[in-house]
Amino acid sequence: MKQRYVDFDVVITHGDAGYSMQLPGHVAPDGQPVSVPFVLPFSPTELATFMVAVGPPRVTSRRLVPVTERVGDVKDLGQRLGDALLTGAVGATFRSEVEAATAAGSNVRLRLDLEGAPDLQPVPWEYLYSADLGRFLTLSNRTPIVRQVKAFGVPPPAVVHPPLRVLVMISSPSDVPALAVDRERQLLEATTKDLVDAGLLEIVVLADATLPALQRALLDPFHVFHFIGHGGFDRELDQGVLVLERDDNTAHRVTGARLGTLLHDARDLQLAVLNACEGARSSGRDAFSGVGQALVRQGLPAVVAMQTEISDRAALVFSHELYSYLTRGLGIDTAICEVRKAMATSDEASEWGTAVLLRSAGATDEPFTFVRTDLAQPDRERRWESLYAAARTALAADANSTAVPILEHLAAERPDDADVTALLERVRPTADPPAAAGAPATAPATTTTRPAPSDPGEESGATSDGRTAAPPSKRLDRRLLVGGGAAALVLVAAVGFALSRGQTPDPTPPPSTSVAPATGTSATTIAGVRTVDLPTTGEPTGALVLPYAVDGDYYSAGGSNQIGPWGAVIDVLRLSGGSRRVATVDQSGLARMTLTDQGGSTLADLGQFESHVEANKGTLFAYVDNGDGNLRVRDLEGTEVAALPNVGVEARVVGFAGPAVFFTSNGATFRWDTKTDRPAEWRQSEMVAFNDSTRTAVGKSDTGCFAVLRVDTPSQATRSLDCEGLDLKGVTGDGRYAIAWSTPTAPDEESKVLLIDVMTGKPAFAVRVPAGASVVQAGYRTSPVPRTLVLSTVTRDGQNRLVGCPTDGTCTILTDPKPTTGDPDAPPPYVISRD
Repeated sequence: MKQRYVDFDVVITHGDAGYSMQLPGHVAPDGQPVSVPFVLPFSPTELATFMVAVGPPRVTSRRLVPVTERVGDVKDLGQRLGDALLTGAVGATFRSEVEAATAAGSNVRLRLDLEGAPDLQPVPWEYLYSADLGRFLTLSNRTPIVRQVKAFGVPPPAVVHPPLRVLVMISSPSDVPALAVDRERQLLEATTKDLVDAGLLEIVVLADATLPALQRALLDPFHVFHFIGHGGFDRELDQGVLVLERDDNTAHRVTGARLGTLLHDARDLQLAVLNACEGARSSGRDAFSGVGQALVRQGLPAVVAMQTEISDRAALVFSHELYSYLTRGLGIDTAICEVRKAMATSDEASEWGTAVLLRSAGATDEPFTFVRTDLAQPDRERRWESLYAAARTALAADANSTAVPILEHLAAERPDDADVTALLERVRPTADPPAAAGAPATAPATTTTRPAPSDPGEESGATSDGRTAAPPSKRLDRRLLVGGGAAALVLVAAVGFALSRGQTPDPTPPPSTSVAPATGTSATTIAGVRTVDLPTTGEPTGALVLPYAVDGDYYSAGGSNQIGPWGAVIDVLRLSGGSRRVATVDQSGLARMTLTDQGGSTLADLGQFESHVEANKGTLFAYVDNGDGNLRVRDLEGTEVAALPNVGVEARVVGFAGPAVFFTSNGATFRWDTKTDRPAEWRQSEMVAFNDSTRTAVGKSDTGCFAVLRVDTPSQATRSLDCEGLDLKGVTGDGRYAIAWSTPTAPDEESKVLLIDVMTGKPAFAVRVPAGASVVQAGYRTSPVPRTLVLSTVTRDGQNRLVGCPTDGTCTILTDPKPTTGDPDAPPPYVISRD
């Protein structure tokens, strides 16, 4: 049953003249070795966007964009990659090899050697499309693509007397985004039950996900190591890691080299399956820094690692088909191609290229040799019935998040099955669970994403089905799996972005809920949250409420149309302690950005376009140029110091962390390291605001709000936020609270503004907004005390008011917004903008 392959090796190296491709064993007509230049056909942003497009769907409909557009994009980008690789002498030689192999009844295996060009490891070669063949290479077992890694001491193939024995480790430490351990087991259990019942497969779950437990377990013979958990790239170690557990159930970041120390001594172990995002990704400098590469280099014959997240639907098909085809005796290359085809035909999404197959360059044989037995493979009907029984069992146990992806898969296979359709319609409305603490889950209950932060040390919380994740029991659960069970006010604009500049964290404890209200509006405590009422009438105080004015040039307040020397003010961003400002103004319908000094003199005209601009501690500022779609970084003089081309005019800069710029595009947030010039997906959701001085970010997804603390540091952590269904708008200047509110949609509808503590994730202070009034901007003043939530509001009759709501007092109207020009008796000018 094993295919015969002729290896077509392509070695890509990077030198002073750029990339070049060589074909070992082939010579050009002039007798010289074949050497052809290679040019990557993607910009860094296009590559990052491509990886988002082929990942799991991120919206309730399970589609980021319509299916036809997703598939079309994959084909277009895949063909560009194919045209770049299979060009010139390389393409001609490949076509000749395919024709000769086909005539001889064999196949061609494309083996990529990227050791000399490790920065090309993140390229999704698995989506390479051949225009000559009219298909994706990896969707045919006649032309598989393998990434080869040089290794020594590769063990001979293992002789397998069924069952194929798989050691499964499901790691969910207490201080990283919680995996629903029971649910992961249930899904694996459901999808492999027919193979287990047939005696072809044995699954052994190592519930104690520690290195010592793994060492003890590997004293028994296993053929496959299957890891489910968090993975990522540790920038401090400059290596890929898997997140295992310590004895106290906290996270243990384990490099591929360290894990390989245990796996390479298990002589029957021939394959590792890493169901953790970024498991195959390297640093771009060391080809073996990725977990998968490191394991192969240490002698493991084959590794299958995920290069992006994988949805539950895709995981169900992947796990079953992989073990089904392996137990049929297919070689690993052929089996992976068949798995890809099954994934491609079971769902119109493009996750079939998510898996990367890494093979040892020293391994000439397939990893397994199966001894033939009289055991029969279960048919499709038995598999369908097995999955249906597992879904019913999950529903009976109120495990809807387990049942939904199984039912979706069954419904896709048999859309006319009335029972499956009825069950799915019953559970879908309630299937979306609350976001797991620490997990900015962007997919619904039907999709379990496994985030891969740059530092995996994140906070824990509820599991994806709403339960608290208990520490796994310290035991080896061996069984055949069967069915069952600086003081400033930072403003949040109405469009939803706000940031502070130059602030330090506020050590003051959260506002007390027992403080008696001061004179003015009433205050109550609702569900432990101090709640005050917004006044709608009263005399203005005439106080200067915001931290600075721009020498009287700007007279802007929420909802008003004030005019400065260059036009109507849209936005003001202060730089370097106030000595520089980036002003965005409206000039007769055209938005212009200008860099000015403290006196208002123009230092640099940044062009006629509207763009969101952010600063890095006041010394650099970044924005997306809506003229050409490039992301630009400039210094205080307006000089461009870095640029990232082609991020697209729809992209938006949201913040800095050290040399890294974060921007959103196409529903995801990307991190661009200005030193390495390589963007990468950071979160599968759009971040709302960054506070660069406290390294705090807040974001929202389909399943709720979240905060990322200590961004881009080894102690980075994610917290789930209870926004009570309100729209997340920004983060306070001290990085202490997220701000959320909603805009009423009916005249008699009340609304609310909420401060959510980013450390606890719980609401800390609320302002009730009566019917007839709306909040258009909000800010948080840390000094002078009392700390105050400042709201710009508009009433039903169009009246604007600025209201201060101390967290330990009651709300008071501060001043009416009006210009100062020609009115010496007016209050001092103030600016509602980001500080």
